[in-house]
Amino acid sequence: MAKTKFSVDHECGHTQEHDLSANPAGKRAGLAAWLKEKPCWDCGKSSGISEERKAEIQAETDETERTLELGELDATDRQRPKLLPWAREIRASKLREAYALVESGTETEAWFENNILGPAKQISQCSWWVDNREASIEDLPELLDDSGEENPHTWTGAKAAS
Repeated sequence: MAKTKFSVDHECGHTQEHDLSANPAGKRAGLAAWLKEKPCWDCGKSSGISEERKAEIQAETDETERTLELGELDATDRQRPKLLPWAREIRASKLREAYALVESGTETEAWFENNILGPAKQISQCSWWVDNREASIEDLPELLDDSGEENPHTWTGAKAAS
Protein backbone atom coordinates (compact mmCIF):
# COMPACT_ATOMS: atom_id res chain seq x y z
CA MET A 1 0.00 0.00 0.00
CA ALA A 2 1.27 3.49 -0.88
CA LYS A 3 2.30 5.89 1.87
CA THR A 4 -0.53 8.22 2.96
CA LYS A 5 0.97 10.11 5.93
CA PHE A 6 3.90 12.46 5.47
CA SER A 7 5.90 14.33 8.08
CA VAL A 8 6.63 17.70 6.45
CA ASP A 9 9.29 20.20 7.56
CA HIS A 10 7.68 23.50 6.54
CA GLU A 11 9.53 26.66 5.48
CA CYS A 12 8.64 28.29 8.80
CA GLY A 13 10.67 25.62 10.60
CA HIS A 14 7.71 23.73 12.05
CA THR A 15 7.07 20.06 11.32
CA GLN A 16 3.55 18.77 10.74
CA GLU A 17 2.09 15.37 9.98
CA HIS A 18 -0.13 15.47 6.86
CA ASP A 19 -2.63 12.79 5.88
CA LEU A 20 -2.62 12.91 2.07
CA SER A 21 -4.82 9.84 1.57
CA ALA A 22 -7.48 11.92 -0.19
CA ASN A 23 -4.99 12.55 -3.03
CA PRO A 24 -4.05 10.01 -5.74
CA ALA A 25 -1.13 7.84 -4.70
CA GLY A 26 1.06 9.11 -7.53
CA LYS A 27 0.66 12.74 -6.44
CA ARG A 28 1.21 12.45 -2.67
CA ALA A 29 5.02 12.72 -2.67
CA GLY A 30 4.87 15.74 -4.97
CA LEU A 31 2.27 17.39 -2.75
CA ALA A 32 4.40 16.72 0.33
CA ALA A 33 7.40 18.34 -1.41
CA TRP A 34 5.22 21.35 -2.33
CA LEU A 35 4.01 21.65 1.28
CA LYS A 36 7.66 21.97 2.41
CA GLU A 37 7.81 25.30 0.57
CA LYS A 38 4.79 26.64 2.49
CA PRO A 39 4.34 27.70 6.13
CA CYS A 40 2.65 25.27 8.50
CA TRP A 41 -1.05 25.59 9.23
CA ASP A 42 -0.61 27.81 12.31
CA CYS A 43 1.88 30.16 10.64
CA GLY A 44 -0.24 30.28 7.48
CA LYS A 45 -3.33 31.26 9.48
CA SER A 46 -1.56 34.34 10.76
CA SER A 47 -1.02 35.38 7.12
CA GLY A 48 2.69 35.44 7.64
CA ILE A 49 2.52 38.58 9.76
CA SER A 50 4.61 38.28 12.88
CA GLU A 51 3.30 39.33 16.26
CA GLU A 52 5.91 42.12 16.28
CA ARG A 53 4.61 43.47 12.96
CA LYS A 54 1.00 43.25 14.17
CA ALA A 55 2.02 45.33 17.21
CA GLU A 56 3.76 47.88 14.96
CA ILE A 57 0.65 48.19 12.77
CA GLN A 58 -1.51 48.65 15.87
CA ALA A 59 0.84 51.34 17.21
CA GLU A 60 0.85 53.15 13.83
CA THR A 61 -2.95 53.03 13.75
CA ASP A 62 -3.25 54.33 17.31
CA GLU A 63 -0.78 57.15 16.59
CA THR A 64 -2.60 58.19 13.40
CA GLU A 65 -5.95 58.22 15.20
CA ARG A 66 -4.50 60.27 18.05
CA THR A 67 -2.63 62.74 15.81
CA LEU A 68 -5.60 63.33 13.49
CA GLU A 69 -8.12 63.27 16.35
CA LEU A 70 -10.19 60.56 14.69
CA GLY A 71 -13.31 59.34 16.42
CA GLU A 72 -14.21 55.77 17.20
CA LEU A 73 -15.67 53.68 14.42
CA ASP A 74 -19.06 52.06 14.98
CA ALA A 75 -19.42 48.31 14.72
CA THR A 76 -21.97 45.73 15.69
CA ASP A 77 -21.04 43.16 18.31
CA ARG A 78 -20.48 40.69 15.48
CA GLN A 79 -18.13 43.07 13.61
CA ARG A 80 -16.19 44.15 16.68
CA PRO A 81 -13.63 41.32 17.04
CA LYS A 82 -12.20 41.30 13.50
CA LEU A 83 -13.81 43.90 11.25
CA LEU A 84 -13.35 46.86 13.58
CA PRO A 85 -9.56 46.52 14.03
CA TRP A 86 -9.18 45.95 10.29
CA ALA A 87 -11.30 49.01 9.46
CA ARG A 88 -9.27 51.16 11.87
CA GLU A 89 -6.07 49.97 10.20
CA ILE A 90 -7.45 50.67 6.70
CA ARG A 91 -8.67 54.15 7.67
CA ALA A 92 -5.35 55.10 9.24
CA SER A 93 -3.39 53.71 6.30
CA LYS A 94 -5.52 55.59 3.73
CA LEU A 95 -5.17 58.84 5.64
CA ARG A 96 -1.40 58.42 5.96
CA GLU A 97 -1.20 57.67 2.25
CA ALA A 98 -3.23 60.79 1.42
CA TYR A 99 -1.08 62.94 3.71
CA ALA A 100 2.02 61.64 1.93
CA LEU A 101 0.78 63.66 -1.07
CA VAL A 102 0.98 66.79 1.08
CA GLU A 103 4.46 65.88 2.28
CA SER A 104 5.64 65.32 -1.29
CA GLY A 105 4.27 68.72 -2.38
CA THR A 106 1.70 67.16 -4.74
CA GLU A 107 -1.22 68.43 -2.63
CA THR A 108 -1.75 71.10 0.03
CA GLU A 109 -2.73 70.97 3.69
CA ALA A 110 -6.03 72.64 2.74
CA TRP A 111 -6.74 69.89 0.19
CA PHE A 112 -6.07 67.23 2.83
CA GLU A 113 -8.22 68.95 5.47
CA ASN A 114 -11.15 69.72 3.13
CA ASN A 115 -11.21 66.71 0.83
CA ILE A 116 -9.84 63.90 2.96
CA LEU A 117 -9.69 64.42 6.71
CA GLY A 118 -12.91 66.40 7.20
CA PRO A 119 -15.08 63.98 5.24
CA ALA A 120 -13.27 60.94 6.69
CA LYS A 121 -14.15 62.06 10.20
CA GLN A 122 -17.83 61.97 9.20
CA ILE A 123 -17.74 58.28 8.27
CA SER A 124 -18.19 56.24 11.39
CA GLN A 125 -19.19 52.82 10.05
CA CYS A 126 -16.28 50.40 9.99
CA SER A 127 -17.82 48.56 7.04
CA TRP A 128 -17.39 51.64 4.80
CA TRP A 129 -13.62 51.54 5.25
CA VAL A 130 -13.44 47.81 4.59
CA ASP A 131 -15.69 48.10 1.52
CA ASN A 132 -13.47 50.87 0.10
CA ARG A 133 -10.08 49.39 1.05
CA GLU A 134 -9.04 48.97 -2.60
CA ALA A 135 -9.83 52.57 -3.51
CA SER A 136 -6.95 54.58 -4.91
CA ILE A 137 -5.93 57.81 -3.23
CA GLU A 138 -7.02 59.65 -6.38
CA ASP A 139 -10.56 58.25 -5.93
CA LEU A 140 -10.72 58.79 -2.17
CA PRO A 141 -11.95 62.43 -2.23
CA GLU A 142 -14.89 61.49 -4.46
CA LEU A 143 -15.74 58.48 -2.32
CA LEU A 144 -15.59 60.56 0.83
CA ASP A 145 -17.68 63.39 -0.63
CA ASP A 146 -21.27 63.28 0.49
CA SER A 147 -22.25 66.21 -1.79
CA GLY A 148 -23.66 68.17 1.11
CA GLU A 149 -26.26 65.56 1.94
CA GLU A 150 -26.29 63.67 5.20
CA ASN A 151 -23.64 61.00 4.98
CA PRO A 152 -25.37 57.60 4.86
CA HIS A 153 -22.29 56.02 6.45
CA THR A 154 -22.65 57.99 9.67
CA TRP A 155 -24.67 56.43 12.41
CA THR A 156 -26.46 58.71 14.80
CA GLY A 157 -28.01 57.88 18.09
CA ALA A 158 -27.60 54.49 19.69
CA LYS A 159 -25.13 51.98 18.38
CA ALA A 160 -26.59 49.38 16.05
CA ALA A 161 -27.54 46.09 17.61
CA SER A 162 -25.75 42.96 16.52
